[in-house]
Amino acid sequence: MKDFVPVALICTAPNVMVVSPDTEVSNVAEFVAYAKANTGKVNYASGGIGSSSHLSDDTHSLQGCVARGHRRARRRSQHHDLAGALPGFETVAWFGVLAPAGTPKVVVERVNVAINRALELADVKARLATLGCDPAGTTPEAFAGRVYGDVARWKKLAAEKQIRAD
Repeated sequence: MKDFVPVALICTAPNVMVVSPDTEVSNVAEFVAYAKANTGKVNYASGGIGSSSHLSDDTHSLQGCVARGHRRARRRSQHHDLAGALPGFETVAWFGVLAPAGTPKVVVERVNVAINRALELADVKARLATLGCDPAGTTPEAFAGRVYGDVARWKKLAAEKQIRAD
């Protein structure tokens, strides 16, 4: 957080829950019940410790498996059963641009404006859609609020649940 300055939010990606097509669950509540009833028999995979998919799977990283039928997905924006099954759970993957700390504000602003203009282009929106992402341009200040807010929230959760990087 001390080494970078937020410049621009590019896009967000709703999170998904994926399961094997052989798993007989159709929503998050059923999966939670299944996992509790099958302690030690349910496996979990992620992109690595500390990654966004370590704590919550994001759409773009799983599209290939879902498209080939290797997994069934429930996209958060389409199925709002996640909040009911896991009260207080709220997360979204985001992708943005950061610059080295100390980058002049005028440069940060200029790059932010250019990125936001690009995010308004139809071909950019279409390409992001193919990745399962929604354009989400904003000001550097608003993006900073998201970055620092997410860091604080995940840091608190990690401390509360005693989650450590191995």
